[in-house]
Amino acid sequence: MAGARSSADPSGHRSVASGLIAFPEGLKVVPDDGAFVTVGFDHPVHLTHIDTVYFPDVGYTKGDILGYYRSIAPVLLPHLAGRALTLHRFPGGLAGTSFYEKRCPGNAPDWIVRAPLAAESVDGTIDYCTATDVESLLWMVNLGCVEFHPQLARADRPDLPDFVVFDLDRHHGATWEQVVHVAGLLRSELEHLGMTAHAKTSGSTGLHVYVPIQRRYSFPRVKRFAEAVGNRIVVADPENVTASHRQTDQVSRVFLDHNQNGQGRTMASAYSVRPRPTATVSTPLRWEELGDVAPDDFTIATIWDRLREDGDLFAPTLEDPRRIEGAERTLGLQS
Repeated sequence: MAGARSSADPSGHRSVASGLIAFPEGLKVVPDDGAFVTVGFDHPVHLTHIDTVYFPDVGYTKGDILGYYRSIAPVLLPHLAGRALTLHRFPGGLAGTSFYEKRCPGNAPDWIVRAPLAAESVDGTIDYCTATDVESLLWMVNLGCVEFHPQLARADRPDLPDFVVFDLDRHHGATWEQVVHVAGLLRSELEHLGMTAHAKTSGSTGLHVYVPIQRRYSFPRVKRFAEAVGNRIVVADPENVTASHRQTDQVSRVFLDHNQNGQGRTMASAYSVRPRPTATVSTPLRWEELGDVAPDDFTIATIWDRLREDGDLFAPTLEDPRRIEGAERTLGLQS
């Protein structure tokens, strides 16, 4: 299915989007030397191939992804602020090749703020891109970036994470109902430890749980904490959950992964598009609604009523970070 191209208005402007989705904020461009350039921003962004179909199952174009990120920017940008980004790029859409890119491209304009971080893999530093405004988002999406993966620590102190994270993934045919069940156990355990937890759909088949913490603990310490919590959940319900990715059987369990808690590791951001056929979005949830939703309910077309009614349900992850010493004592861990 091809996207419906939008015609220019009398001013010569046209929308980047296909017209298949009514985005809250319009994104207008004008022709510029075989491509297009945005209007109404401090930094004009040159956009190319905006009518290329990126999601063939539903007909959404590159312009639709640009339109989505332009509209979602007010709630997305706080979750990316100050963080080095890994870009998951699909230059020709989902039907083509894709790759993850850490290093900010050399042709990035000077108003794209870089975050130089030490990297053992290259025996030096990598200059990551960061997202400071709508224009920087659009510039990266024009590269073919469909999803944004921020690091768990901000670039000014890349050794001190802001969160403990748990990735609940379905193994060997585990069901969404099992994910919901395990998430409830995890939430109860974290509350028992005096911690607050916030959930979002992965945008794929699982769930991500974030626990905001003060920026004073090393990644090894945070990972040890997450592993101890996960082991408690496994002991509580070994039939439905495992903390090992090396399963020797084919039992349908939820993999409660604590290994994302490492320096330089990333998670798909809240409100990031995911490369799934219907352009799903990693969407924050209320705990009480987990049993009433499915991970593919929220897409770049369906998330808007929810945002208008509820605002940013993931904003609390940026507030009230907790200390973990008390929880460590309860878990029998030495600080």
